[in-house]
Amino acid sequence: MSKAFQFVKYVAQLTPKYVSNSFHREFYYLHTQPKYLVQLMHVLNLHHNYQFKMFMDLAAIDYPANRDRFQVVYNLLSTLYANRLFVKVNNNETDSLPSLTFKYPSANWYEREAFDMFGIHFSNNNDLRRILTDYGFSGHPLRKDFPMHGFTEVAYSERRKTVIYKPISLVQNYRNYDTLTPWNYFHDFDIPSQV
Repeated sequence: MSKAFQFVKYVAQLTPKYVSNSFHREFYYLHTQPKYLVQLMHVLNLHHNYQFKMFMDLAAIDYPANRDRFQVVYNLLSTLYANRLFVKVNNNETDSLPSLTFKYPSANWYEREAFDMFGIHFSNNNDLRRILTDYGFSGHPLRKDFPMHGFTEVAYSERRKTVIYKPISLVQNYRNYDTLTPWNYFHDFDIPSQV
């Protein structure tokens, strides 16, 4: 039994209520429910065998066909034991996830980014505002249902010395594709008679 498998098994045994699934590929992965996220992170941060003191990243994935549309992946690092751990949580678009800024202050940037790009709400985050798009921006650009071209075009006007917003116009001229083709589609093909 590898040490990686022993580690994941140990975490799952220590926190059976919090961890619904655990596995190891190249790194350690734990899967939990949103209601147990804070408790699990508290154990991972303070337990003497874990010491995951560094919040490295938060990533979100949009699965629009799933009931729980978003999967949020928390990336934690233990510098004491040189371990990296990913904690996965599935969430729908109407419920909010608990904020981890009280435990990991660096989570604020990543939670704001996930809110701005995906529309994922984090409860108890007092600074949940747009961070990468402007305040007048409509929608969340990394959602799969967001149009590829967006809704407005933003440009700087040298004449006005300000930023201007214009609606996107992607109208094409009408094209008629009903043309004769040079290809012969077996119109003149005759079945040869048997000899």
